[in-house]
Amino acid sequence: MFKELKADAIESEEVNRKQIKKLEDTVVQLEEKSGKATQELKSLKYEVDTAGFDVDILKREILVAHRVLVQETL
Repeated sequence: MFKELKADAIESEEVNRKQIKKLEDTVVQLEEKSGKATQELKSLKYEVDTAGFDVDILKREILVAHRVLVQETL
């Protein structure tokens, strides 16, 4: 009986080690993905911020062009 319990305990310990290793690997993968996602978000934010400036310039150019067209049609 004691030998069986000891064997079960050893087997359980091995299973636990494997599960801990899998969890550690998963944590590493999630940290890597999180880092990549953060970089992508920063990149997208930069693109949006710089595109916003371009949109403002484009809006002004459209307004000026509209005014010119209105004046030409009068």
